[in-house]
Amino acid sequence: MAITAAVCAVFVLSNEGCTSASKDEVKTPPGVEQAEKNMIEAQAAYAKEVEIFKQEMVTKIAENEKTIAELKAQRKKDGSSNPDSYTNRIAELEQKNADLKKRIHEYKQDNQEKWQSFKTEFSHDMDDLGTALKNVTVDNVK
Repeated sequence: MAITAAVCAVFVLSNEGCTSASKDEVKTPPGVEQAEKNMIEAQAAYAKEVEIFKQEMVTKIAENEKTIAELKAQRKKDGSSNPDSYTNRIAELEQKNADLKKRIHEYKQDNQEKWQSFKTEFSHDMDDLGTALKNVTVDNVK
């Protein structure tokens, strides 16, 4: 019995020794913690950038909706020599605005490279729509 107790004591003591040694061996290499922290900060900054852009675009889309409503009201007030083409043009622009609204709401954060591509393309499409909305009355006057 004394031998069994001694073996158990040695095993327990040696197991603690192994545990302490293994804890020392598993230490994180220098710089890894900082790299992880930097990665987390970069991901947070990316998420914030996406959210800010989305909010800005939602605001622009709402402004476009207001402009479209004003164009429709102006059309009803003034009449037009070619009402069908003007009405069709407004309907096209309204659909483009609705498509942009859907795209911005459905965008899921993927990776930064795809984000930059999406952001560039979306901004271009938004600028084109804004220009078209400004020019719709100019085209109508012709």
